[in-house]
Amino acid sequence: MHQKKAFQYLLLTPILAVLVFAHFACKKPTSPSFKDVYNSGSGAPLPPGATPTVGASSHAFIKAWGFAGSGAGQFNSPHFIAVDDVFNVFVSDYGNNRIQKFTSDGIAVTQWANTQPQGIAVDNGGNLYVAMEQPSQVQETDINGNAIGVAPLPTEAVTWVDNSGATPVTNVCTWLTTGPMGVAYSPSGDQFYASSFTASSGSCDPLWDFTRVLWQTHVSPHVTTPMWATISVFNPVPPGPPPTYQDIHANLIGVAIDHVGDNIYWVDEGNDFIYRFPLTSSGGAPMTMGTEGIGNSQFHSPHGIAVDRTGNVYVADTTNYRIQIFDKDLTYISQFGGEGTGAGQFESPWAVTVDKYGYIYVTDTGNNRIQKFAP
Repeated sequence: MHQKKAFQYLLLTPILAVLVFAHFACKKPTSPSFKDVYNSGSGAPLPPGATPTVGASSHAFIKAWGFAGSGAGQFNSPHFIAVDDVFNVFVSDYGNNRIQKFTSDGIAVTQWANTQPQGIAVDNGGNLYVAMEQPSQVQETDINGNAIGVAPLPTEAVTWVDNSGATPVTNVCTWLTTGPMGVAYSPSGDQFYASSFTASSGSCDPLWDFTRVLWQTHVSPHVTTPMWATISVFNPVPPGPPPTYQDIHANLIGVAIDHVGDNIYWVDEGNDFIYRFPLTSSGGAPMTMGTEGIGNSQFHSPHGIAVDRTGNVYVADTTNYRIQIFDKDLTYISQFGGEGTGAGQFESPWAVTVDKYGYIYVTDTGNNRIQKFAP
């Protein structure tokens, strides 16, 4: 009798194994995109069955570290990442409301509290700048989390004339910059840039409300200069209606500056493109690249962006589960990644950074881990 039962269990073993494998093969980790969390942007899904093509790349997988949790070296929706010149790796562990510091091999060094941290950047002296979504500010600390200062976000009251009626009406509108996302530090050593959300109050043109702008802050002293006052592509100062491209730049997320300070690049998540703007006369002309899609130079909810020492641009193409690489003029070079939980695969890669030797670090947000790749 016992032999018969043992034989029956033996027959069932391969069937159970197949069922268990099928269960885990079909189960994917939660991978909220920016649109899922904030309900913003175009939000257009990929066609049923569409899969982004990920071509061959020389960027071999090296290692991964982290998993879901709140302990040291664990993550709850890691967002942005930065690495300094002595290879300290800093991660904004968004869901755990903290910054974690690691060695380049993924060994946890220390951590400190930070409310809803987003973008993170390191200056020439090793100080950190962290965009805090709430409260709306950029906090400056040393590399161990000791507070140095806080950069104010710009508020500006402006007047504009509404000529739509029979009699012109003068209005007063106040713009308040909130919810900073990406942060980039200028190689010149005197300022950083951040992409932020702007709300308005008072008698404002409806098109001015709820948009994203880029602003800059001089490090010493902390004097904020909203970029809409100097670069009309964002928010031109009234009077007069905003231009048509007011609606184009709607959801600026990641921002990066090349290492010679010629160009600034940022990601428009809502419109699936990358924008380059020259900061010097040798930077070239302003340009926009990208459309929604799954092909080369196309994006679906891109978030983070980085520039290496040679000028190549890396974009976290979040909902296409890949990293795309371009030259300084945004000409496509290569890509790597793919959807999944294995080595070198991603679930909603949020941000990317590159160290001075060209090693690439990616926040694999949906998988709650960091992955490192070869140059």
